[in-house]
Amino acid sequence: MGKVDPPAFAKAVAAARRHLDESQADFGQRFSVGRQTIARWEIGAAFPAEYSHGLILRAASDLPAPIQEPIRVALGGDPVAASAASVLSPTASRSAPADVHAVMEAIVFRVAEELDLGPRGVRAALANALGEMDQRGVSVQAGRDALRARVAAAGVP
Repeated sequence: MGKVDPPAFAKAVAAARRHLDESQADFGQRFSVGRQTIARWEIGAAFPAEYSHGLILRAASDLPAPIQEPIRVALGGDPVAASAASVLSPTASRSAPADVHAVMEAIVFRVAEELDLGPRGVRAALANALGEMDQRGVSVQAGRDALRARVAAAGVP
């Protein structure tokens, strides 16, 4: 893996978004992150963790080469964990292998951003909840079904 360059990444993300004439929210959808994350990336206030570089590179691969190359170089150019990006994509195959760590971190960051919380607290709460489910013999599928039923009953889309 090459050397990462956070300032170059900030410039590359801002330039790519401007070139595509997209809002921060729309551009963020390409990378499975929210508007606030794109804003932080663009000003250099945040830099993606190494385990998420593959997800970002995978998403950037759909961009024109002159736009994607500065992003790739700024991230060190190593497309790690690319399979996890396909798992988070709406068109993902259920049989596609996934980098569980990258998938869980993407989920943690989505929840943290949605709730305007720090990822550390969300990660700890999620780990505790999954641990408790395991101790009580509740499968992830059963937990998901129960949450969906609760959300539907509350009338939340």
